[in-house]
Amino acid sequence: MEYSNAESFPTFKRQVEHDDRMTNVKLINDPEQLRLRKERDLKEADRLLHFKLQFSITPIKIWKLLPEKYTDPEELGYASILFQEFDFKKNEYVNVGTSTEARVMIKGKKNIKLHGDIKFQKAVGLVFEMGAAQQMRVVLLAKSNEEEDDESATNIAHYDFRISDLLNTEARAIRKELIFSKTLKRRPKHNKYITIRLDTPAPKPHCLARDTSYEGTHIVLRDMNKFGEVEAKQLSVTMKIMVRDLPIMNRLTKNTNSYFQVFKDGVKFKQKLYQSEILSDKISGNFNTFSFGIEGERSLDKPMLIEVWHRNTLMKSEFIGIMRTDLYDLRSGKVDFQLVNPDVPTEYRGTVKVLKYEERIWITEKVIQKCLNKKTGVIKTVENVIYKNDFSIMNYLGHYPVCMSFAVDFTASNGVKPVSNANSFHYLSGDQLNPYQKSLIGLRNSLKPWSNQTEMKMYGFGGVKNSIFEMKASKLYDKPVGHTVTQAHMLKMYKKFAKSVDMGFDNEFVRIITDVAKISERVLSYHVLVVILDGDKFDYKRTCDVIKRTQRCGMSILFVGIGGEPFKNLLRLQQDCRNVTFTRYVDNEQQVSRNAMYKLPVHMLEFFAIHKIVPENY
Repeated sequence: MEYSNAESFPTFKRQVEHDDRMTNVKLINDPEQLRLRKERDLKEADRLLHFKLQFSITPIKIWKLLPEKYTDPEELGYASILFQEFDFKKNEYVNVGTSTEARVMIKGKKNIKLHGDIKFQKAVGLVFEMGAAQQMRVVLLAKSNEEEDDESATNIAHYDFRISDLLNTEARAIRKELIFSKTLKRRPKHNKYITIRLDTPAPKPHCLARDTSYEGTHIVLRDMNKFGEVEAKQLSVTMKIMVRDLPIMNRLTKNTNSYFQVFKDGVKFKQKLYQSEILSDKISGNFNTFSFGIEGERSLDKPMLIEVWHRNTLMKSEFIGIMRTDLYDLRSGKVDFQLVNPDVPTEYRGTVKVLKYEERIWITEKVIQKCLNKKTGVIKTVENVIYKNDFSIMNYLGHYPVCMSFAVDFTASNGVKPVSNANSFHYLSGDQLNPYQKSLIGLRNSLKPWSNQTEMKMYGFGGVKNSIFEMKASKLYDKPVGHTVTQAHMLKMYKKFAKSVDMGFDNEFVRIITDVAKISERVLSYHVLVVILDGDKFDYKRTCDVIKRTQRCGMSILFVGIGGEPFKNLLRLQQDCRNVTFTRYVDNEQQVSRNAMYKLPVHMLEFFAIHKIVPENY
């Protein structure tokens, strides 16, 4: 993909559809209120990052499995379970907290076993880090009455897992077979399983209540002083619907590929609020939970339209039917609606049933703070609008996918001739990886557990012939095997272009940002653009203006600076733009990922709050 210099920047749709209109806004400008609010927010953010792990193990007869040193049944006193986390600096597992023990029931030599499903329930005390691998291990130990510490105990079995494995499941739980130690006499006759469940932190209590009287149902706020000094009455509606008995639209498969769109019916035009996924080859079925925002009480009586369509593979989508309602009907408990096609009003087109309906209030704070410059004596007024999100990022991950793209700096300041120049940051050695390769691998591996994308875009900038280009396969055999973007393919594309690109001096990467912003507009996912560069000599004002226009598009930009440059422009971008994070390169793949992604959950939570997106399970 090549870009011309005359290309104009797009007007992003989400920015136009969602503005900053707020009602009943009270400003915070008292320093003491600011301090208390900051302390409260930090404490709440810390709570939302803590989680609990619960374990349960199927019964195991352990006497015949133990080594020869256990000759007397009376010596075996405890079964212990230990929780460990892999430390990449030490390259070994380290204990987290203390072990949890359970007394072994002794009823004769043949019946020594762990009776029942012994549940080891304990708050592990870990903090979720999106940029860290968080590789865990659960170890089952056997201890005699004389063995007091875990180091001298016998390792019976273990199981390795990652926190992302749990968050990517709908139930937030996994059930896997235990891996038994090779030092045991024998393996159990039947498979033994461990069940691990992750309990995410609960959101704040719902601050929305209904007051029903003879005049109807009204929305009221309860204990608003607990939820912040500033309020904006912005509601979100969370729904889950199912369709039944749709007409057969595909005559070959005798099924229907249905999806629906939600509109708010206005006087002159209708505003699109949501479009669902496709329910393939079914005339009846449930759609995923969805949510959309409304502007307070004034939108409750506005008509809401749900249109159901059939997605054709080769032709345009075909209209099935439409239902008309409003939020007052849904509040009153009406759940069954009939689809109608105005062209054939007497024909039966199926029904829609509302399985879930919930309303939630989102708090928006507008903070005005005065800052004194000690050198010049000028008082500067800083105004920030803070969108509050009461959910944890763990509630969203696994249900709301993350897409990733990469951009690599190929300007001449990196050092030309990467094949032979050992001083170049792009130096291609046979056995060692250069800083660009390590950054690509580290961030790709950290983002991959949260991504389900089948294609990943890689860009380059700074070339002589093309200042911006897309790094993609030019031949069929260069493409990755299957539909997964592998680490090997990513490194192969990087090496191919590092050897062939003529390095120039144009460091403008802003058109890459606009291209990724267009992609994030089209897909229902959050997009992360990783830009790896060795300098920041670019048009700051132009770049900052474009990035600020992408803040509502569901996009974060992570900059990784390589080399000893001061990177003053990137540090300014991090302060002026909410969806930007900058970190310097360090010779550790895990550390680069943790430093670059530590603010990514904050960016995502603010985006979800702006668009009033409620997690799937709430």
